Amino acid sequence: MVVAPLVVSAGDETIRVWTAGCATGEEAYSVAILFLEEIERADRKINVQIFASDMDEGALQTGREGRYPRSIEADISEERLKRFFVDEGTHYRVRREVRDLVLFASHSVLKHPPFMRLDLITCRNLMIYLDRSMQEQLLRIFHYGLNANGHLFLGSAENAESKVKCFVPVDADARIYVATGGHERQPPVLIGQPPAFTGLPDKAVSAKRSDPLLQVHARALEDSAPPSVLVDQTRQILHMSESAGRFILHTEGTFSAKLGDIVRPELRPDLKIGLERALTQGEALMSYPVPVVFDHGRRRVALHISPVLAGENSLSQALVMFLDAGPDDSVQPEQIDVNASGDEVRRLYSDLRAAQDALLANRSEHGLAMENLRAANEELQSINEEYRSNSEELETSKEELQSLNEELQTVNAELKAKLDSISTAHSDLQNLTAATEIGTLFLDAKLRIRMFSPPMADLFNITEMDVGRAIQRQYGA
Repeated sequence: MVVAPLVVSAGDETIRVWTAGCATGEEAYSVAILFLEEIERADRKINVQIFASDMDEGALQTGREGRYPRSIEADISEERLKRFFVDEGTHYRVRREVRDLVLFASHSVLKHPPFMRLDLITCRNLMIYLDRSMQEQLLRIFHYGLNANGHLFLGSAENAESKVKCFVPVDADARIYVATGGHERQPPVLIGQPPAFTGLPDKAVSAKRSDPLLQVHARALEDSAPPSVLVDQTRQILHMSESAGRFILHTEGTFSAKLGDIVRPELRPDLKIGLERALTQGEALMSYPVPVVFDHGRRRVALHISPVLAGENSLSQALVMFLDAGPDDSVQPEQIDVNASGDEVRRLYSDLRAAQDALLANRSEHGLAMENLRAANEELQSINEEYRSNSEELETSKEELQSLNEELQTVNAELKAKLDSISTAHSDLQNLTAATEIGTLFLDAKLRIRMFSPPMADLFNITEMDVGRAIQRQYGA
């Protein structure tokens, strides 16, 4: 109802689609598959660009990877699985031709400007979480971003029939709408993000704080939850749980409250990377377990580092949790038969452990760098799309100026031809009056001398200086 007409009517322009609230990308890839099937059916070469936006960076990361579990076999036909997905054993991954159509971007539908010149917007199961005023604001934003007669597709529990009157239904049961008033669009006023759910009312919160079960719950969390440390932007320790002290090992020298300086040495590389990511990018990190030497043996410890909102929309703190993965069962240097291997084996084993530790640190840094590069690539693609749009507008303006210049040249040529014709006629008239030797006097409507033949100078006392003067003044008439 929407995809096929867009493919049929598309010329050289790119079909532009926006999937708002795309989550992990299933809807965006589904739209891409529908367009690819219709383009193949119509046997045409058409460019399609799908913008998939969401505010959940974790969901966007899943969408960018295009990797989904094998359970999708229940929802996708076998033909489409073979045509648009690659079976990688434990999961499926979308093929490159599908992935290239979709551009994932972190975007707030209410706070950030909308994507423009769109032919289709899909926004399923997002409006149900907004109140009526925000729903109407969102409809105005969608209406502004769509082309004339652009389509909007909503979820089964949503509709665009409000007092805003921006859309009319095409298929009310399928929740498909078309934009109205294509030439009367007004830029919407962008607002901030919807207020977060604050949980229970104040009275209920106060009642819960006085509940003795709250203290029991807090004590159970302290006993069962992983040890944790809260740090600020400068990596200074703000608060520690009771059992976090065994992961702290302060060396000799001046006292420091920075967690990176006093945590056990084996954990410092991953801690540095995780804190940098949490405090600057607002993203959580889970490190690989590494062997850590304690007083009573070696244990494998992993770090989970996540950002904490300390103020309004400000990422100024981070929570570091220490996850104990059990004893380290790898062979230790003291377990080696020294008589059989000698000091050389000890040295080689020590080098091997150092190389393994460096490999774990490099792997974490490599993963972080890859994510940064991927995000930068998405931003560059978005900027490139904006540049392409501006280039198209400039090209259109250039063509309009060329057309206007051609019209002006045509009008100028016509005026020049008329002037040449008038000049020729005037010259012919002068030659005619001079050749006939008949005294002729030309006057205008106010009896002012315009032109005269030479014989008139003998009949009247007039000269070339009298042209433009009234004949009455010359002869007192």
